[in-house]
Amino acid sequence: MPAMTNSLLRLAVVASVFTCSSCTNFYQKVMDYGAVYSGVEVAEPSHTYAYNGKTYMKGQRAQYRRTYTDPKIVLYSAPDQFEKIAGSEGEIVYREVTTQNEQSANPWIVLPEQPTLLAVNADNKEQSYPAVDRNSRTLTPHALYCYPLGMLTASCIDAPLTAIPAGILGAVSIPCLPFFAYQQHEQQQLPMPHLEPMPQPKKEGICN
Repeated sequence: MPAMTNSLLRLAVVASVFTCSSCTNFYQKVMDYGAVYSGVEVAEPSHTYAYNGKTYMKGQRAQYRRTYTDPKIVLYSAPDQFEKIAGSEGEIVYREVTTQNEQSANPWIVLPEQPTLLAVNADNKEQSYPAVDRNSRTLTPHALYCYPLGMLTASCIDAPLTAIPAGILGAVSIPCLPFFAYQQHEQQQLPMPHLEPMPQPKKEGICN
């Protein structure tokens, strides 16, 4: 029982450390106002087009701003979230539709001619949220003030919100250290159980 209690207490302290790790990233939200991402919005999810014997779906290039990203230290990471910047819509592009598993891998291209409307399927399961290139982050003139403000936010908001729970955790866990040491000492002092030797089977005599 003491060993189980010791293990549970250690597990609780470790879990608290992960819980109190940098769980805020307001600075990143501020910095994201100074950057844009390139992406393509599915213009007509239920429409398919035909061109040179191939089937395409229609999209439109646009710029996006990241609205959410996980903190740097998390146990489980969620996908980033983006929103389209109004008025940033650009050229019309098309993506070839092959199999369901390959659609997202096909690139968006500009067709030399207007394709022919092939079908309108209201039950199309094609995902209509944008395909954003996460490696296309580009700074805008707003970064001149968003980045310094983001650094200020990191030091004045995120750092205290991380340090305060860590300090409380330290104040709670440090008094438990002697108990951990005592439990470890008690376990080392426990006598080894005495095991009786196993009885050896008697050998029967050999009759001549």
